[in-house]
Amino acid sequence: MARFKIGENIGFFRRNEVMRKGVVVAGPWNVDSVDHYHVKWDWLHYEDKGFISPDKLDLICDLSSEKYQYNLI
Repeated sequence: MARFKIGENIGFFRRNEVMRKGVVVAGPWNVDSVDHYHVKWDWLHYEDKGFISPDKLDLICDLSSEKYQYNLI
């Protein structure tokens, strides 16, 4: 079951620190039992600047991990 819907604000967290904030703009697509979404990031942590362009879409997959996770904000 999909956790996110189009138009929802989500955050990408590394442990408990927010690394990116953005909006789900498309999805979910279920591939091999993993939900995938297009996200437009509108805020990037200083460590991500230079690696990710905030004006482009990013394809994410909603996998569980102890270190990294996506959550509603």
